[in-house]
Amino acid sequence: MLIFVQHWVRSQLSVISYQLSDVSFQFTDYCLLFTGRLRRAFGNTEKSFSPHPTPYTPHPTPILTQFGELPPLPAGEVD
Repeated sequence: MLIFVQHWVRSQLSVISYQLSDVSFQFTDYCLLFTGRLRRAFGNTEKSFSPHPTPYTPHPTPILTQFGELPPLPAGEVD
Protein backbone atom coordinates (compact mmCIF):
# COMPACT_ATOMS: atom_id res chain seq x y z
CA MET A 1 0.00 0.00 0.00
CA LEU A 2 2.81 2.41 0.88
CA ILE A 3 4.47 1.91 -2.51
CA PHE A 4 1.18 2.67 -4.26
CA VAL A 5 0.76 5.90 -2.25
CA GLN A 6 4.35 6.96 -2.99
CA HIS A 7 3.84 6.30 -6.69
CA TRP A 8 0.55 8.24 -6.67
CA VAL A 9 2.14 11.21 -4.84
CA ARG A 10 5.07 11.27 -7.28
CA SER A 11 2.74 11.16 -10.26
CA GLN A 12 0.66 14.00 -8.81
CA LEU A 13 3.79 16.05 -8.16
CA SER A 14 4.89 15.39 -11.71
CA VAL A 15 1.53 16.60 -13.04
CA ILE A 16 1.67 19.71 -10.84
CA SER A 17 5.23 20.42 -11.94
CA TYR A 18 4.22 20.08 -15.59
CA GLN A 19 1.22 22.38 -15.09
CA LEU A 20 3.35 25.01 -13.35
CA SER A 21 5.88 24.81 -16.15
CA ASP A 22 3.09 25.28 -18.69
CA VAL A 23 1.70 28.28 -16.78
CA SER A 24 5.19 29.78 -16.57
CA PHE A 25 5.66 29.31 -20.31
CA GLN A 26 2.28 30.90 -21.05
CA PHE A 27 3.04 33.83 -18.76
CA THR A 28 6.41 34.41 -20.44
CA ASP A 29 4.75 34.20 -23.84
CA TYR A 30 2.12 36.74 -22.73
CA CYS A 31 4.81 39.11 -21.40
CA LEU A 32 6.73 38.92 -24.68
CA LEU A 33 3.53 39.56 -26.62
CA PHE A 34 2.64 42.51 -24.38
CA THR A 35 6.09 44.12 -24.61
CA GLY A 36 6.10 43.57 -28.38
CA ARG A 37 2.80 45.43 -28.64
CA LEU A 38 4.12 48.25 -26.47
CA ARG A 39 7.20 48.60 -28.66
CA ARG A 40 5.08 48.69 -31.79
CA ALA A 41 2.75 51.26 -30.23
CA PHE A 42 5.41 53.57 -28.80
CA GLY A 43 8.48 52.61 -30.80
CA ASN A 44 11.62 51.01 -29.46
CA THR A 45 12.98 53.72 -27.16
CA GLU A 46 15.81 51.68 -25.64
CA LYS A 47 18.40 52.85 -28.16
CA SER A 48 17.30 56.46 -28.31
CA PHE A 49 16.78 57.07 -24.59
CA SER A 50 19.24 59.51 -23.06
CA PRO A 51 18.81 60.37 -19.37
CA HIS A 52 21.06 63.43 -19.67
CA PRO A 53 20.84 66.11 -22.33
CA THR A 54 23.44 65.91 -25.06
CA PRO A 55 24.97 68.97 -26.71
CA TYR A 56 22.46 68.48 -29.53
CA THR A 57 19.39 68.20 -27.26
CA PRO A 58 17.48 71.49 -27.03
CA HIS A 59 16.63 72.70 -23.56
CA PRO A 60 13.05 71.63 -22.79
CA THR A 61 11.94 75.09 -21.65
CA PRO A 62 13.60 78.46 -22.18
CA ILE A 63 15.26 79.94 -19.11
CA LEU A 64 13.97 83.45 -18.60
CA THR A 65 15.76 86.09 -16.56
CA GLN A 66 15.11 89.78 -16.06
CA PHE A 67 17.20 90.33 -19.20
CA GLY A 68 15.29 87.81 -21.32
CA GLU A 69 16.12 84.29 -22.38
CA LEU A 70 19.57 82.91 -21.57
CA PRO A 71 21.70 81.96 -24.56
CA PRO A 72 22.18 78.23 -25.19
CA LEU A 73 25.15 76.52 -23.55
CA PRO A 74 28.16 75.75 -25.72
CA ALA A 75 28.52 72.11 -26.71
CA GLY A 76 29.79 69.95 -23.86
CA GLU A 77 28.71 72.21 -20.98
CA VAL A 78 26.01 71.12 -18.55
CA ASP A 79 23.65 73.24 -16.45
